[in-house]
Amino acid sequence: MKTILLNCSKKLSKTKFLMLTLFICLSMMGMAQVSISGTVSDNSNEPLPGASVSVKGTTNGTSTDFDGKFSINAVSGDVLLYHTLVIKRRN
Repeated sequence: MKTILLNCSKKLSKTKFLMLTLFICLSMMGMAQVSISGTVSDNSNEPLPGASVSVKGTTNGTSTDFDGKFSINAVSGDVLLYHTLVIKRRN
């Protein structure tokens, strides 16, 4: 009788382990990061070099190149923020 109970408990723990592993894998697939690329431009469609692009609520960020292009990793549903510094000359 002890052998049967021991075997059942081993099978149960293997089943729990497999279900937990499947759950973790599915969760990770739902949160898979993708690479997003684009161009930051002004109202005149001129590229904005040196603009900061970041994922809201994280420390993940990058800067645009000379042509205003960027590439950043994000999760589906993330919000991208961009910041620029505009210097106006005064006479």
